[in-house]
Amino acid sequence: MPEKVKKKRKAAKKYTEKEDKFLRDNCKKMSVKEMCEILGRSNSSVSNRTLRLGLREHRSDEFQTEEYDDFIRENYYSMTNKELSKRVGKSERQLVGRVEKLGLKLKGRSKIFTDGQKKFLYEECGNYTAREMANILEKNENHIRELIRKAGLKFKSGLAYTDSQKAFVKENYPTMDTEEIMKIIGVKDRKVVHKLALNMGVKKLSAKKDGKKICKKCKRILPLEEFIKNGKSYRSICNLCVHDEKLKKVLEETTVETVSRDAKRAKALKAEKIAKGVTKVCTLCNEELPATEFYYGKGRCKKCFNSSIKKQRLEKIKTRGY
Repeated sequence: MPEKVKKKRKAAKKYTEKEDKFLRDNCKKMSVKEMCEILGRSNSSVSNRTLRLGLREHRSDEFQTEEYDDFIRENYYSMTNKELSKRVGKSERQLVGRVEKLGLKLKGRSKIFTDGQKKFLYEECGNYTAREMANILEKNENHIRELIRKAGLKFKSGLAYTDSQKAFVKENYPTMDTEEIMKIIGVKDRKVVHKLALNMGVKKLSAKKDGKKICKKCKRILPLEEFIKNGKSYRSICNLCVHDEKLKKVLEETTVETVSRDAKRAKALKAEKIAKGVTKVCTLCNEELPATEFYYGKGRCKKCFNSSIKKQRLEKIKTRGY
């Protein structure tokens, strides 16, 4: 096997005195990208060289001052990271890195609100929703919800319904489909209907507890025996509706063209058999009969075949009840 030849890395160009002088003069005036274009070097090369020359500190500490640190210590427990980063003019990631170095803990972070904000929340929470409060105070909605929940207070309900709508939901929620209820009430969100039903203590019919189920097609409440079982659950359509669907499919498949074609073929075969005088023995009654007394492709004669089908149908009616 031929040995793999390792490619030798190109040695990095050494910085000349002119280039170092250019970096010292323009480090604070120009960005790293602009200096790269002028020197014809990569971004990482220029940034590493400025670090070695001591022209700037490491990225995590390049913007830190005592004033900045004091501001974080004072406002860390009263402002969110988003608010702090905006005020300081840095990204949230840089802020988090500095917070870790300062040794500030997350445990006391629930004190995001000032005393004035808390007072406003406790007094006015009954007049506004959580979202409206968040917009007024410019705070996170989840933080506001947590504070009110701990205080044992409640917000103003954003859902306002008439008595007729409530009565309709109470009557039809257990049996009717939620999408139909949404259309009648004039609501676009499913969660709203579920919430309203929960507040009124109404629940959907459950197959395990009630032993009944609603057919999605005929909308009837039927016992579980009327549905086909699929493992642990039951089908959404009752047996009668399944039977009707099968019949529709058969009728759709059997068009006029196919029926006429099959009829012509059967007549032609019959004529051939009569002309030849072919006979056949029935597998049930064991009688030798002419081939015309048999259906196409069947071993039993027409009488035996029809009688067996009648028996099967009678048994189905007894077991299913239709």
